[in-house]
Amino acid sequence: MRSNSSSIEDDAVRDDVQNENAVTDEVGSVQNENGITDEVGSVQNENGINDEVGSVQNENPTQLASESGKSSSGWALFASLVDARGGRLAVPSGMVANGTGPSEACGVLVHDDNERFLRSYSQVLQGQVRLLYLDPPYNTGYKLRSYNDKFERAEWLAMMRLRLQLVLPMLAENGSICASIDDSEMPYLRILMDEIVGEKYFVACIAYERSGSAGLGQSGAILNTKEYVLIYSFDKRQLNDVGNTRPIDKEVMRRYNKVLVDEGERDLVAEITGKTGIARLYKHSGICIHNISIRKFDLRRDEIESVYKESFERIFRTQNVQKENTFQNDVIARLQKDEFYSLDYVPARGRYKGEQKTLYYWNGELCAWLKDSSALTPDGIVKRNKLTDFWSHGEIPKADLANEGGVEFSRSKKPEHLLFRLVSLCTEPGDLVLDLFSGSATAPAVSHKMKRRWIGVESGDHFNTCTLRRMQNVLDGDQSGVSKLLQWRGGGSFRYLD
Repeated sequence: MRSNSSSIEDDAVRDDVQNENAVTDEVGSVQNENGITDEVGSVQNENGINDEVGSVQNENPTQLASESGKSSSGWALFASLVDARGGRLAVPSGMVANGTGPSEACGVLVHDDNERFLRSYSQVLQGQVRLLYLDPPYNTGYKLRSYNDKFERAEWLAMMRLRLQLVLPMLAENGSICASIDDSEMPYLRILMDEIVGEKYFVACIAYERSGSAGLGQSGAILNTKEYVLIYSFDKRQLNDVGNTRPIDKEVMRRYNKVLVDEGERDLVAEITGKTGIARLYKHSGICIHNISIRKFDLRRDEIESVYKESFERIFRTQNVQKENTFQNDVIARLQKDEFYSLDYVPARGRYKGEQKTLYYWNGELCAWLKDSSALTPDGIVKRNKLTDFWSHGEIPKADLANEGGVEFSRSKKPEHLLFRLVSLCTEPGDLVLDLFSGSATAPAVSHKMKRRWIGVESGDHFNTCTLRRMQNVLDGDQSGVSKLLQWRGGGSFRYLD
């Protein structure tokens, strides 16, 4: 089970959420101008924010599911409850909604306040959500056309605290949270999430380049071109090594220009005691190594790229080892120039801890293999780079952001490539993605295209004209955003509760 340093008060909130009849409908609720539900009968502060967590409860979810004849598993039960409350099925235009079972739909859109949604479905979806994506109002001080973005900081933090407390039981044991935010509230949200989610589950604070400096219309000596994504994960080992990729270029080929055609025979020459046992060093004879020439690259490009594809598994370069690595330096000291060696050993730490690995050495240096940092695809070789905590405009393209999804959402739409990276990092096909502030439905759209299940919650007046419309466009084969990358052609279905 997960544990963190949350307070007794936080645990009391979870206990209230997870009681046996925790599927709730709030009776006579109203919304203040910020779209935050004010429950009738609760004690309200001067900003209209609830000071109570309690709400009026409806039927037991198991009873509702039984009456509708649906499965009692989390997703099927949730979809059945949506149907029982008037949910409708959306299919690609021109097709007939022909009774697809609720659990077979790819996702669910809910037009409601996200606090009420959490109170209603926290028990049903307990432990189901693999990725929670949060894109709350940034509290920039402006009242935008689509939603209010002007709160007192205490009011904004109270809103976020309550939602984090309510949603936490929905997260799977290997679940992750990605929260988009900017400079206005990032430091305060980080502290809040460390408290509620748990500081030990923090993964990274990503800064991604929102735009270039041209045309921003900002004053001051330093222009703001970035936003943040705070990432937390309850099992960091299950985050996917997605990296970023680009086709290898001439400079990469210039470095990786040797091919081990034949490693010959090897003979044991030394045994070295390491932290995980004995490492065995072998000297090779009868080896064959070729160099790849990239002279006249522009004229011979097709020929050179063909050689790299054919020899991909055996291409390498050599590099010095770090001075701090005493074990590797001990190995290097035993090597003769112009000779080829291999070392069988078991790493004491890192990705391959406890597994036997083989390293190779040529001419007194360590061999680095192209295949370890690249991938061979039908279109050629692409170089994989580890993700950093800064994602540039080149990594997250957004040139046509205004038109993505075929809907307008001024100042607040997230690029599909950003969500593609987050969903790739945190989930596998079939996992459930929950977006509590859906807005223009970027997270549901990308999740649908990536064959994830999804739930999007949006309370704004733009639900029908923006959120729902975008998802209908996705079913109909929308070609913006990551569609070409994923070869998306449309299809699937979802349910929506308006």
